[in-house]
Amino acid sequence: SITKTKRDTNLETAGQLSARAYQVRGISQYFIPATAALTSANTDDIVNDVQQLINGGYLQFKIGDKTILEVPLHLIPSYTMLDGLTTANNNVAAQNRSERGMYILAPPVSLQRNVAFTVSYAWDGTITLIQSFDIAFMFHGVMRRPT
Repeated sequence: SITKTKRDTNLETAGQLSARAYQVRGISQYFIPATAALTSANTDDIVNDVQQLINGGYLQFKIGDKTILEVPLHLIPSYTMLDGLTTANNNVAAQNRSERGMYILAPPVSLQRNVAFTVSYAWDGTITLIQSFDIAFMFHGVMRRPT
């Protein structure tokens, strides 16, 4: 696992937004294999692992103790770091790349400042992965300035 810095997140306190209010309009997710796994020889393993991750689980988003969203992972656009591999492996890797952008929240969800929220992943059963992954989740939205 990687130590998170300002490069990775803009959260100053885990699970809380800072001073301004935000409106979340969409979500996306990233499955990032360990750097050592990023070789052409391991591409099939990575693709199979990502398929297990996105086809066997769901995401839950809560504000406080209220569940705002539960959605199967295969509906959320997923990105992997498989670009730049050999042509044959890129054909396989392309199955896991999405150009859809984000899962759109309609209506958008408002997050007020200093209100705790959680995002969690759960899987239907035990999945066995060959590679190691970091999983990143991204909110897409706008910051609302006080009027």
